[in-house]
Parts: sequence; C-alpha cells; structure tokens
Amino acid sequence: MYFDKLYALMGEEEKRKPMETLIEEMQIYEDRQPNGQWLKSITFRLPIIDHDMKLPVGNGLDNEEHVETIVLLQKLNS
Repeated sequence: MYFDKLYALMGEEEKRKPMETLIEEMQIYEDRQPNGQWLKSITFRLPIIDHDMKLPVGNGLDNEEHVETIVLLQKLNS
C-alpha cells in the first residue's frame, strides 16, 4: 500500500532486489531507436500468469498494439 514511500527510502541495492525477483530477462538496444524505444524485450517471472508474457524482439512496448491506462485513485476524507 505504501510501496512508493518505502521504495524511496531504499538504497540502490535494495531497489534492485524486487526487480530481479519480477524480471527474468531484459534485452535493450545498444542505442536508443529513432522512435525513442530502448527496450527490445522483457520476460517476466510471474508464477500467477499462465501464459507467455514475453514481448518478442521487434514487437516492442511502443508499437501501438498495446493500450496503456493510468488511473489515480484517491481516498477523500469526509
């Protein structure tokens, strides 16, 4: 619930551990691509997902085939 606050207090080594737990493999381009993309593919290590979550090389995150949604939830004090 307060992960962002806890994460802000962590040192660099402590911040790396959760990422190593969640991410199995990440491939990046040597140079940033003309469209700004730098990530080739990422393979997640999530046992709760029963299908392949790997994004293949050439089918990057910014290929306009994915929809990103950002939601702000805020508890109002009444």
